[in-house]
Amino acid sequence: MKKNSIIAYWGALFFMTCSIASCSDDKDWGGKMDEVTTIASIDIEETDYDAGDNMIYMLKNKELQLSYKINPENVSNPGVSWTSSDESVATVTQDGKIVTKDKIGKAVIRVTPEIGFGASAATPARTIQVLEAFTYIESLSIEAPEEIDGGEEVQLKVNATPADATFQRYKWESSNPEVASVDKNGLVTGLSKGTATITVTADDMNPDAPAVASVDISVKVIVPITGIELINDGELSALGYGEDYQINYKLTPQEATATLLSWSSDNEGIVSVDKTGKLHVRAVESGTATITASYGNISQSITVNVAAGRMCYSFASSLLPWYLDDGCSVSYVDGKAIIKMKQDGNYRGDLKFAQWNDSKYVWIDPGKYRYMAIKMVRPSVNDSRQGNVKLDTSNGAYLGAVGGNNNSYSILGGVEPGTGKTAVYYYDLQSNFERGTFALEDGTFGPTKLTILNIVVADVNPNSGAGDSYSVYWIRTFKTVEELQQFVDNENK
Repeated sequence: MKKNSIIAYWGALFFMTCSIASCSDDKDWGGKMDEVTTIASIDIEETDYDAGDNMIYMLKNKELQLSYKINPENVSNPGVSWTSSDESVATVTQDGKIVTKDKIGKAVIRVTPEIGFGASAATPARTIQVLEAFTYIESLSIEAPEEIDGGEEVQLKVNATPADATFQRYKWESSNPEVASVDKNGLVTGLSKGTATITVTADDMNPDAPAVASVDISVKVIVPITGIELINDGELSALGYGEDYQINYKLTPQEATATLLSWSSDNEGIVSVDKTGKLHVRAVESGTATITASYGNISQSITVNVAAGRMCYSFASSLLPWYLDDGCSVSYVDGKAIIKMKQDGNYRGDLKFAQWNDSKYVWIDPGKYRYMAIKMVRPSVNDSRQGNVKLDTSNGAYLGAVGGNNNSYSILGGVEPGTGKTAVYYYDLQSNFERGTFALEDGTFGPTKLTILNIVVADVNPNSGAGDSYSVYWIRTFKTVEELQQFVDNENK
């Protein structure tokens, strides 16, 4: 290319570039893209056949129209798509109508944005359980106090027969809502002096008369509190791990309404307190908390202490913070936990507090709380124990005076009780373990941290007749065997 031609070429390119740049100031080359608003959530409205937990019960060969709302309302594309996981059980049309087939079973009905996906809130589902027939509630009863305070809230409990009724739903009503109101869940609130009849009616679509039950609840007049005294008894200075303990207190006047009190703890990680003044010890080592009861500008506080090494664990309704291995399960009956063991050849179901690799620990103090006791029904047949029970710790298994790590314990009363019988088994924490005692360097005993603490229940032969379960009531520590005996005697009164 000649020199003059090159100059002309670059000059023309420069002119075109400048022209485009100048034009861009007053012309939109293509404009902006429209903003797209997508579906954030879809709410499926409740039906007469809902039974909770996103479950809908229907009979065979029936139809049910589902209604729904999308959020936000101004979405760019409001279209949705309906699907069924099993069309042999139930189909769904693209406007949300469910049609059940002539087959008992389950089908998951899901709605999604038309694009086919979205956040979990935008893809809700209902499980359709198709039944041959509904089971209706035959009778109801209510568990309720006869009297409550003004301002007090009480959750009523309903017992229904049969227990496997299809729709366990209820409607609540108060005969005198100015005295005591009741919400849709059976929560009663005392409002003024008087008596109200609380009625519950089965909401189970029974074509005949639905089951009904009633209870009378009286509401006491509210008496303001003018003084609070918290009783500093001996228990508050040495609470045990896991303990539930009701603070004793006096109000002025004596007939003052206790439910007016507000309770608080300044250290809930150590000791928490509920609205009635009941303490729950959460700590696994020593610590303190200040508990305060107040009403208006009147308040009273008390310091409570958790004693290192004192355990007061009840298994009447929970194992926590103890736990079981996967494959085991637990149920609660008559103040005890029934532990069903897993089977891997023989039955095994250890009750664990801490295992070295799960970052948990607990403190014991063999110098002060020398004896660890467990009330249980261990696997046995007739007068012969089956399998092995042992206390396992960071120092290895308990040997005691026996010298073996299985079934080494003492029994309160001294005799194995036999099949299905309760006994209290205990361990001397100053005695021998596989790796020696818990004695400190100077030979004394004091607070000691455990990263392993388990009650091992193992090697139960499925053919022995002992069964696959055992029961536990509590695990506690005591200063002396005499103190343990006194506790058991008081428990049995």
